[in-house]
Amino acid sequence: MLKINYSKCTGLVLSLALLLCGGKIKAQTDLAAGDLLFTGYDAQPGITASGPRFDRISFVTLKKMTLGTVLYFTDRGYKGGWFAANNNTEGSMSLTTTAVVEAGKEVVLTLTPGFYAATVDGSSIGTPVAVSPRLSMGNTGDQFFIFQKGGGDPGGVGAVMIAGLHWNVVQSGSFALITSSADWDNLNMAGHPSSTLSTTNSNIPPGLVAGQSAFFIGAHYTGSSYINYEAANFNGAGKPYADAAAIRSAVLNVANWSRVPSGNGAAVTVPTGHFTTALPVTLHSVSAKLNAGSLQLDWRTLSEANCDRFVVEASNDGRSWIALATVKSKATDGNSAVPLDYSLAVPMAGTVLAGFGIFGLLLLPTVRKRWMKVGLMIFAVCLVAACAKQEMNEEGLEKLDSANGQLYVRLAQMDKDGRTNYSETILAKK
Repeated sequence: MLKINYSKCTGLVLSLALLLCGGKIKAQTDLAAGDLLFTGYDAQPGITASGPRFDRISFVTLKKMTLGTVLYFTDRGYKGGWFAANNNTEGSMSLTTTAVVEAGKEVVLTLTPGFYAATVDGSSIGTPVAVSPRLSMGNTGDQFFIFQKGGGDPGGVGAVMIAGLHWNVVQSGSFALITSSADWDNLNMAGHPSSTLSTTNSNIPPGLVAGQSAFFIGAHYTGSSYINYEAANFNGAGKPYADAAAIRSAVLNVANWSRVPSGNGAAVTVPTGHFTTALPVTLHSVSAKLNAGSLQLDWRTLSEANCDRFVVEASNDGRSWIALATVKSKATDGNSAVPLDYSLAVPMAGTVLAGFGIFGLLLLPTVRKRWMKVGLMIFAVCLVAACAKQEMNEEGLEKLDSANGQLYVRLAQMDKDGRTNYSETILAKK
C-alpha cells in the first residue's frame, strides 16, 4: 500500500534548505583497511628509456574516491615499529587526486624518478610527490603500503593503513621458508636469521589483516631454495565483477596471479586492464535510529549504476528479516556519478501521517491571495510526488516490536537486472 510520510517530506524541505544555504561537500574520502587492493607491481631494475618504466604498482578501488583525496605510499618495513626511512630506497610518496576515481577502477602508479604519474584508464588523476626521502621498490624483496593521514608517516599520529603487499622471502639456514601469508617475515619469532633484518623485511603492521587487506605474493622454489617474485599481476579470473566482494575474492587468491621470479626479466602488464567498469552502487554510509514512534534511516550513495530501488529491512533478532519500505533510486535511469542522499522515516506505531502535501491543500480555503494559493499548490504537489517514491509495508510493521528500544536494520539495494546487495547490519536504538 502506498503511503505518504510527513517526516520524509519534512526531510526533503530541510535538505533543500541546507543546500540553498551553501552546504559544502567533503573533498577528502576517508578510506578503511581493504578499500583498496593491489593488482600488480613491477620492481624489476631499470629498463630502457623507451620501454616500460620500473617501479610501477597498481591497485583497484572498492570505494569511490572524490577529488582531493590524499593517499600516502611507503616501502618501509614494520617490526613493532616502522623501520627508519633513508635517503634513497625507503621513504614515502603522496598523491592528491585531481579527478574522481570510481569504485571498481584500477589506478597505476609510475614511481620512476622524473616520470612520476598516477593514471586511471590512461588519464591522469594527479602526480605522486616524494615525501623526503623518496621510496624505491626493491627487486630483491620489498613491501608496499597505502595509508592515509599521519602526516605522511605510517607511524604518525592518526595514520590509517589501507592496503599492504609483500614480495620478500626469508628462509632458514636449511632453506626452509620462514615468510608466510599469516605474518609475512615473522620477524619476532625465536631464532630468526638476524642477517635477514633489512629494508626488504616486514611483518604485517597493525590495522591490516592477512587475506583481507594484506597480501603475500608467495615464493618461487628453485628446487633447492626459495627466491622472491620481482614482478606479478592479477590475471582477471572471474571478471566481470558484480560487486566489491567478488573483486576481493578474486584478487586475494594468489592462484589468480601471474608471477615473475627474480632475475627472470619477463615483461609484466601493470596495470592489468581487467577493471574497466565501475561497480554498480557505491554505498558510502548508512545510519539508523529509533525516534518517538518511528525508525529514521539515512544513507548516501557515492555512485549508482543500473540501480532500481532500495528496500529497508528490519529484524527483532538479526536473523529473520521483514521488508518495511521500498524507496526508488533517485538516479536518472538508475545511473549517477555524483553522491545521492536518502532519508526515510518509517512509523513504528499507528497510521502513517498524510503529510504536509495534503495538509497544505487543506489550507487553501484560508489563503486569500491567488499567488499564495498557486505557490502552495505547486509546493504540495511537488512534495507528494517526491514522497510517492517510497512504499510502506504496514503488515510488516505490525510484526515488529520496537518496544525494547532497539531493532536490527539493513538496506537491500536492487539492480534493474534483479541482483541484490546488502549493507552491513545496524543496531538502531532510541
